[in-house]
Amino acid sequence: MEVHVKPLSREARRLMDAALVAEEPSSADRARIREKLLRRAGALAAATAAVSATTSTASATLSAAPSAAAA
Repeated sequence: MEVHVKPLSREARRLMDAALVAEEPSSADRARIREKLLRRAGALAAATAAVSATTSTASATLSAAPSAAAA
């Protein structure tokens, strides 16, 4: 079974090439990758906070509503 894989990014190719020749990636490459990872982590944290807020609001609304059994 064939699996379609998207091509590696330019930064990823540079890191792979550096590893193949037993060199460390340049500090510029490391900084660029670090910045990209931090942006992704920030976006993930924001999305998690938004989902948590929505879930909390929904839970509060449901618990405040009178139940059918009590009516």
